[in-house]
Amino acid sequence: MKKILKSDWYILLIVAVGFLLGAIFYQKMPARVPVHWDAQGHVNGYGSRFMGAFFLPLLNLGVYLLMAAAPYIDPRGSNYRKFKGSYQAIKCLVMVALLFIYICTSLAAIGMRINIAMVVSVAIAFLFIVLGNVMGRIRFNYFVGIRTPWTLANEEVWRKTHRFAAPVWVLGGIAILLFAILSGGMAIWSVIVIACAVALICVVYSYLVFRKIDKHR
Repeated sequence: MKKILKSDWYILLIVAVGFLLGAIFYQKMPARVPVHWDAQGHVNGYGSRFMGAFFLPLLNLGVYLLMAAAPYIDPRGSNYRKFKGSYQAIKCLVMVALLFIYICTSLAAIGMRINIAMVVSVAIAFLFIVLGNVMGRIRFNYFVGIRTPWTLANEEVWRKTHRFAAPVWVLGGIAILLFAILSGGMAIWSVIVIACAVALICVVYSYLVFRKIDKHR
């Protein structure tokens, strides 16, 4: 626990900020709070004031706890030490992205005009770009990275797939960002299409690499 607190104090601070903001927003939110938006950014779901103020901070905490526990419950836990810096960056990035989305949705809930579809698209774009920059350094494990039947079956396939995927994810993130800015109401659809394309490219590549390696055995 001391080791986690020492290494993750700034990430825990990000999580704590969410709960602090939740206490502030709670007083200002209406009884029915927008909690879900459609692909065009229109509200299509409402929840309680408590849900609006604290659901995302609680989700942030849950995601953090899962990511903090991963190195200790993963059968390949020792490999996390080999990409510790990259894993820290991933944890921090996820927490910041969720906090950013939470702040924007909370501001929208108290009356500010915010394009939620654009906000989510931009957050996902930066996730892709930053993850792409660390993708090539992720070592074989069962929780983080591109986990296909072929990457999990062979460490060489894992390594080659992640090195290949790194620039693909960066380009995908840039494409999502550009489409989000230019497409307006179609922002979420551009995210879905580009994310699916990036995932499909990486899955197919991992399969082809596996087949190639398997033929030379």
